[in-house]
Parts: sequence; C-alpha cells; structure tokens
Amino acid sequence: MTIPLVIKGDITTCPYPFMKKDKGIIPVDTKFYFGWWNEENVIAVVSTNLSVEHFSKEVFFSIFNSSQVMMAIGSVDTGIIFNANHAFLENIGYSLDEVSGKTVKELNLFYDSEQIKKLLARSNGKDSVKGELTIRSKSGERIVCLFSFEQIKIQIMSTCLLLLPTLLKESRWKRS
Repeated sequence: MTIPLVIKGDITTCPYPFMKKDKGIIPVDTKFYFGWWNEENVIAVVSTNLSVEHFSKEVFFSIFNSSQVMMAIGSVDTGIIFNANHAFLENIGYSLDEVSGKTVKELNLFYDSEQIKKLLARSNGKDSVKGELTIRSKSGERIVCLFSFEQIKIQIMSTCLLLLPTLLKESRWKRS
C-alpha cells in the first residue's frame, strides 16, 4: 500500500518499523528520495535505525516518572513547564494538565520569587545551579527543597531539568 503512494509522490516518509526474522521489530525512520540513475527514474530508500534513540527515551522517561524526587522539565527563557513527574505532581497537588504549558509564575510555584532570582543570578551563565528553595503547593503548603537546576540544550531550545528533593513540608513544621 505504501509503495504506490511513494511512486505517486503522495508520501516521502514511512513510519512503519522493520520486522526481524524472529518477529521482533526495529523502529526506523524511512525516507524516500526520487532520482535518476543509469538513465532511469529511481527511488532511493534510506532507513535510519531508531532503536538506540527509542531505548534512550524509554529509559529516561521510565526513570523520570518512577523517581521519588520531584522533577520538572521546562523552558529556561519563558519558565513554561513542559512535563513533570508523578512525585512533583503529587507533592504540589496539581495534575499534569494543570501544569503543562503554564509558567512557574502562573502557578505561583515559588514561595519567594526573589529567592529563585538570586539562585539563578548566582549561576553566572553556568549550566547547573544548586541551592535550597521553598516552593508552594496548590493548597498553599510550603515545601522546602534542595534545588538543582540543570540546563539542557534540545535542538535549538534551552530547556532545564529541575530537581527538587523534598526536605520538609509545612505540616511537619507545625507538629514540632
């Protein structure tokens, strides 16, 4: 079914994986190129094995989502959160839909916005910043965390991985 569409020029890529002899699959990115060779029209097919990339993403998200450390991924420039793990969502009381696409400012996440500005200013353009930070949950509860900001380049966009191991929650302070 794919080949006639390629010949007509309706498609130039194919998302289907290759099947191995043992019935396993190999994820690939296949592209079709039209050309001229030996005085005939030809279609060159180039497939790139995505197994390693697929495996790397799978491993990363498995670790990211199963970690007990609060983690979020967002934009360095805008402060928009793209993704957050279960521990982050559970501790701050939001769902992923509520945080995805929102800025940390819109969520009123930082208890003291000056505290985060000082931490980031201290970085002097470094890719990593560490410190202590107090964040606010959806219900207003204060959560004191160790703060680790790791800048990551994804294609041309500067993103960051925010790691927040919890030190103390407000409810524990009240009991002491």
